[in-house]
Amino acid sequence: MRATVLGNAAVLVLASTGWAQTMCGVWENPPPLIGHVRSIVEFQGEVYIGGSFFGANGNYVTRWNGTSYVPLPQQLPSQVTMLAVLDDGTGPALYAGGSSWNLGPLPSNTAMGVVKWNGQSWSGTGFPFNPGGAGVTDMVVYDDGTGPAVYAASPGTSQNLWRRSGGAWSLVAGAPSGKSLAVFDDGAGPALYSGGTFTVAGGVFARSIAKLRQGVWSEVGGGLTYNGGGPGAVSCLRVLDLGQGPRLFAGGGFNRAGTVPVHFIASWDGAAWTGYRFAGYQQFGVTAGDLVSSFAALRETHPPLLLVGMTLFYTYPDPQLQGGVLAWDGERWFQAGLPATGQVYAMLPREGAGSSKVLVGGWMPGPVALGTWTPCPQCYANCDWSTAAPVLNVNDFACFLQKFTAGDVWANCDTSSASPALNVNDFVCFMGKFAAGCGG
Repeated sequence: MRATVLGNAAVLVLASTGWAQTMCGVWENPPPLIGHVRSIVEFQGEVYIGGSFFGANGNYVTRWNGTSYVPLPQQLPSQVTMLAVLDDGTGPALYAGGSSWNLGPLPSNTAMGVVKWNGQSWSGTGFPFNPGGAGVTDMVVYDDGTGPAVYAASPGTSQNLWRRSGGAWSLVAGAPSGKSLAVFDDGAGPALYSGGTFTVAGGVFARSIAKLRQGVWSEVGGGLTYNGGGPGAVSCLRVLDLGQGPRLFAGGGFNRAGTVPVHFIASWDGAAWTGYRFAGYQQFGVTAGDLVSSFAALRETHPPLLLVGMTLFYTYPDPQLQGGVLAWDGERWFQAGLPATGQVYAMLPREGAGSSKVLVGGWMPGPVALGTWTPCPQCYANCDWSTAAPVLNVNDFACFLQKFTAGDVWANCDTSSASPALNVNDFVCFMGKFAAGCGG
């Protein structure tokens, strides 16, 4: 990996031409769903799956117990574009966003676009959405100082962003046509971020990403642009912590983050962008607005993994990498060991009890709408991930020392929490793991 520093911004570039190697992992297919999955969340200890599917396993929303699907007692009559567990101050609730629904006896104007699930039945939220609209693509809870409220994005209409407080929806003034939402604290307090394809937010110049704080919209770090400064297309925003503090990750069709050259993925720490690039891949063949559809983090692996859900895109430098899931280990990119030509729309990490895996939903060969990917256990002592014999060698000590000096959380071999977390005990721990070998 080569890290090129531009001022306060970093570009992470894999120098090797073999960047698309497959990361070892086990892919398991649950029973098939007829259609595709768009969203996966956990609510009240159960996994809920939403999308465009129907049949004996459930219509548009169903539950997954790890072995089989459990249809809801009340079915939705149309596709779900987004599921979100949100707490607006009245307790966590499961929200579903889509195009439009009429839930039987419920008046249509109280059941359009966004509905709530209480564990037994759906209810309308009064969302003022018209049938045939663009649909609800993302929802978050944000407190602008007046209390927590639900925000729903509906891009491509004259009514782009809605806010629900006190049981009533209202338009957010000056909102851009954003597709994805996130709440991120850049050091000055939480702000609402919106990503999409736009050039103006709240009457100010803002290319593809903007933030709202105290009623004022502003551009973020020079924006996310495509080919010479035009607006890019941001399709996914998520806040993740890979062990070094939370960052805002953005994905979509753009090749500049501020002044930093990138390949459709960048992260923001509140002061500067870090861009991700692939050697041998210089520019887009097309504007790929939905290229990146989801982000997830596996924090209990060694090292922690950033997972990026991709849709089909045929101009990668490696023809084998045409979609599915990419995994970033902090040093290099891998293709996760699952169907390579899949359209992945949603991921849900499942970690604990020494196991790390991720539920993957989308539209994949088979047809497969849902699967589980479990990365192979990694050999901690093989710090440089070498494959040539002997796998464990002096380079691993140099690698560990470099990570320790940089303050990388990966170097906390003994997983201590007392300050300082990185200390001489980590060297003793690493030597013990090295002595035990990869089979120890």
